[in-house]
Amino acid sequence: MDRRDRVPPRPPGPPRQNRPTQPRQPAAPHHGGLRPSAPPRPAPRPPKPPVERAPNDFRHMDKRAPRWEIQPPTAEGLLRALGVQEAGFAAQYRAVRNFVRLPAARAMPSGLRSELRRRNLLPRRGNGRPMESATLEDARANIDRVDEQLVDLLAERGAYVRQAAGFKQGPEEAAAPRRVEQVIAGVRGFARDSGIDPDLVERVYRTMIDDFTELERAELRDREGGTRAVDQIVPAEDTVDDKQDQDD
Repeated sequence: MDRRDRVPPRPPGPPRQNRPTQPRQPAAPHHGGLRPSAPPRPAPRPPKPPVERAPNDFRHMDKRAPRWEIQPPTAEGLLRALGVQEAGFAAQYRAVRNFVRLPAARAMPSGLRSELRRRNLLPRRGNGRPMESATLEDARANIDRVDEQLVDLLAERGAYVRQAAGFKQGPEEAAAPRRVEQVIAGVRGFARDSGIDPDLVERVYRTMIDDFTELERAELRDREGGTRAVDQIVPAEDTVDDKQDQDD
């Protein structure tokens, strides 16, 4: 008996389900071996004309997410954009101080701020975050560190007071009440921005301004006295010539 006769036949399985056939796409028309031409592309939009703005008009910058748009990002580039590149120091300082109050100045690169501080167009201010002192000695050391910086700044301020005295004619011009009130108004605003009592800052500044005014008045008196003394001195050559004229 053959082996194939001993194996029972396999029962038939379920009928195979044929996949649905996809309809064939119609063949592309024959163009003699050439590909059909693509549809024409739309014409590019013409560029928008530049908007004419004043040199110091930065109100078009986005206030929510400012982006630095002044190029090159240097002090000379900023002064050129502000229109004060050829102006004196006072005009440049006022222009930069007014610009940093605008929302667009928040995107100013840190390197540009450092350059403006080196050129004294921005004040060298603290970071507003005092160090955390672990002990009383640490707190006193930080106070000494700040006092050293304050004394250096007072010495620099005194030097500028002496320079200002050189532009005045006499001791009666040392006191400038209008200028004093202008300085007081400015430092009170700085105090509010820094979170310190404006009245305390005003008292300190009025005392300091009084002392610096006396220093300026003394400088003017010394200069006036020196000028009078020089005017009273008769040169030796003139004295000899006068005596010869009398002898003749």
